[in-house]
Amino acid sequence: MLYLPLNRSQVLQLLPAHGVCAEIGVLEGDFSEEILKHALPEKLHLIDPWLHQDREDYQKDHANAEDAVQDARYQGVLRKFASRIDAGTVEIIREFSDVAVDRFEDKSLDWVYIDAVHSYDGALADLRAFAPKIKDDGFILGHDFTNSPPARKMEFGVVEAVRDFLAESGWSFVALTSENFPTYVLAKDMSSRNAQDLISECILKVPFIVEIKEPFRSGPYHRQVVYPDKTIRYVMSF
Repeated sequence: MLYLPLNRSQVLQLLPAHGVCAEIGVLEGDFSEEILKHALPEKLHLIDPWLHQDREDYQKDHANAEDAVQDARYQGVLRKFASRIDAGTVEIIREFSDVAVDRFEDKSLDWVYIDAVHSYDGALADLRAFAPKIKDDGFILGHDFTNSPPARKMEFGVVEAVRDFLAESGWSFVALTSENFPTYVLAKDMSSRNAQDLISECILKVPFIVEIKEPFRSGPYHRQVVYPDKTIRYVMSF
């Protein structure tokens, strides 16, 4: 695994351009814009129910707003990407991910970005559901790979979900960004040309990367550091 001094928008530039991809958990479409700008997809599917959810493991997540807010977010996304929708580059799918996944043939997506329900059950369900939809040389990316104090307060289980998905699936952990709320990159086949090209690009172009050879077993964890000026940083501990 490569630990990268990059943010998630920069990681998009390392992915194969002109692919077919999906973002699960769109909110207001801010990161969707980054995907279009940096990954240059041929087709981007934006998946989000834009509905308040009563499920117990999603009550502490700020993204789970009331229906009026969710509908305003949805209308805003429609306006934001109107020209791209008309051009056929963007498709809006207002469905829960477990329903939307049936729209895709197996091995039809180059990659997917998961940023929906962050509980253990929610994250693991999305990983399991969309893994078969990824091409043999494709990737799964996801947000909020952290056990920082704010993440624990919201009862995130992304770290544990990714760990268990890797153990059961045979996928590999390729890279992790060094942000307060990191993005992970998983490869379906580490020997594929796309995976090897991504690793080569990182080694060639990204300064000060760290390679972690042993897989983590119970972490990693983010340790919170508060400075006198109230600045908060999260230090990753493997």
